Amino acid sequence: MALSQDALGENKRKLNEEANLQLIKVILEKGKRKWEFAWKGIKISAPVIDDKFWDKMARGEVSIKQGDSIKANLQIIQVLDPYSKVFFNESYEVIEVIEYIPTFEQGRLL
Repeated sequence: MALSQDALGENKRKLNEEANLQLIKVILEKGKRKWEFAWKGIKISAPVIDDKFWDKMARGEVSIKQGDSIKANLQIIQVLDPYSKVFFNESYEVIEVIEYIPTFEQGRLL
């Protein structure tokens, strides 16, 4: 798991993490609308802003179905809680889809 961090100010920071995201809800319209994913056992919402991935979808190179997932560069914005002094996740963006992972389909028996 690759992880990098950029400072956004004293009370905010930006993390980039390579993540495996299972697709739950997909928006087939390019823009900032949020998809839903399962990540590390929790549901998160994030827009997919990777133009190369959108181009692949437009060319029909990606055919999404239930159970599919992506390996992605996930950007996480965190804010510092002033009382506990702990950073909590505030928002997410999929900035790059590294790999599209279709669900394994078992062949039919004749």
